[in-house]
Amino acid sequence: MARPAPPKDPRLQGTDTILGASHHFRPRKLREPEEDVHAFDRDLFRELDALGRADREGRRMRRCDSDESMDWDDESTLVAMLQDASPEDDEDEFLLALVNKLKAPMSAQSVSLKQYLADTLLPVITRMKEAHETMEDHVDLAFGTGILAFDEVCKKLEAIALRDEDELKTAYMDSQTKIQVLLAQLQTAYTRRDEFFSTVSTELDARAAGATSALESLSAQLDHTVSQLEKKSKELDKESSAASKQKMLRGILEKLA
Repeated sequence: MARPAPPKDPRLQGTDTILGASHHFRPRKLREPEEDVHAFDRDLFRELDALGRADREGRRMRRCDSDESMDWDDESTLVAMLQDASPEDDEDEFLLALVNKLKAPMSAQSVSLKQYLADTLLPVITRMKEAHETMEDHVDLAFGTGILAFDEVCKKLEAIALRDEDELKTAYMDSQTKIQVLLAQLQTAYTRRDEFFSTVSTELDARAAGATSALESLSAQLDHTVSQLEKKSKELDKESSAASKQKMLRGILEKLA
């Protein structure tokens, strides 16, 4: 079934009645509904303003003509002029007259808009009814049930995936926190290691300097010790030779005795 053609926008109709016979609204091309509304409002207010100005100008000209035709020699003329209606009354009368002039065009415009809405909504409602009838007559219920079951399973899988994603995010955040703590501890250990190496290096340098100075003085001490030992050895040799001679003499004397 072919779709019905969209109804013509009533806002493009009846403008001659609203704006008067001397002003015609002839759009060159059909515009978007929102643009038509703004254009129609602008033209309507412009024409209403022009109509009001023309009416006020006509009343002013009529007042001037009546003033020129007045007989100022007659005292009743001045009294009648002073007793005329106030400007506020004239303005109210003008507004009432303007409202009365607009009553018929606005009523016609209201009828056109209602007809436009009816022509617009009716095809939509008809199309919806046809779609519902088509679904009831041609849609496989088993297939639809399968689709619904598949959709339900997909939703459950999506929920599981979202939960797993949340758990992964939580685990990732915990691991990042632990990594930051471990990095801080490792940095502290590196600092302590550097301090320990610095202390050990300083101590080793001091001990090496002491050992070097001790080794340098060891040769002199050894020379002194060797000389002392040689001297002591010579003294011992002298003492041992004298003692042996004395012992030998004693042995000879004992034999002689």
